[in-house]
Amino acid sequence: MDRFFFLLFSSPPAPSTSQIDTEIRHHIDTGKPWSGPLDKSIRQSFVENLRSKCHSWATLKNTGYRMDPTQKGYQHAPQGGPQKRAAVALDCEMVQTENGQECVQLCAVDMITGEAIVDVGVFPLARVTNWVTRYSGMSWKRLKAMEKKGKTVHGWPSARERLFKYINRDTVLVGHALENDLKTLGIVHDNIVDTSILTKEVVEEHIGVCGRKWALRKLTAAFVGIAIQNSSSGHDCMEDTMATREVLLVCLLKPDVLEQWAVEAAVEEGRVGNGPAYGGVEDFM
Repeated sequence: MDRFFFLLFSSPPAPSTSQIDTEIRHHIDTGKPWSGPLDKSIRQSFVENLRSKCHSWATLKNTGYRMDPTQKGYQHAPQGGPQKRAAVALDCEMVQTENGQECVQLCAVDMITGEAIVDVGVFPLARVTNWVTRYSGMSWKRLKAMEKKGKTVHGWPSARERLFKYINRDTVLVGHALENDLKTLGIVHDNIVDTSILTKEVVEEHIGVCGRKWALRKLTAAFVGIAIQNSSSGHDCMEDTMATREVLLVCLLKPDVLEQWAVEAAVEEGRVGNGPAYGGVEDFM
């Protein structure tokens, strides 16, 4: 039986509109039915729960997050500031340049309201050697089209500053394999919930150390029945950002769905006997 339909019919009823306002849906560029704002009555408890899920310094360090703000090019988000968001989901698309990977698009969404707060194309500082369009969804033509709409900045430091308008050091940043996104933005951050780590840890509660992480597209299909990253034009940065938010909403607000998925995943891992190495790029994107 398809995993999503198994979960749909075997798990407890979905939260009422007092938890997630499922009647209000966002169709931000992607045309997908993403959840709308959280009901105001649960926002504070949701943020408190989210903060309790932030990973330890050691976990972030061991996963590959850069934790030293004195490293050249890296910065913390600003301290304090008015009207900063409590929690933000984000995603970057990257291209290969003469100086290594650079950010070519940044999207960010308010975790509480579902509002798209950042959606910009980024002109790399160095010459692009590979647009990696299969994954980035970007090309010179697409970047120039975004420029005509006034939706671009020049260089990853400018993209970082755009994000800093909405976050500070207290903001919880949410992402999938977020260490890659923060690296390309030169950001050091302490309050992080990474859906690739969170879901892996729940599986590990059943089978011990697990040598893989689950792809965002697989989690999105399993948890909410939405197919992503299926376009021949490459990934959609905003779609991935909204999907990450959706996955985390399920993890926190529908723990029985998360647990049921983890049991199935643990059984599958035990059956196939995956070793400590990842199966490839598709395992975590």
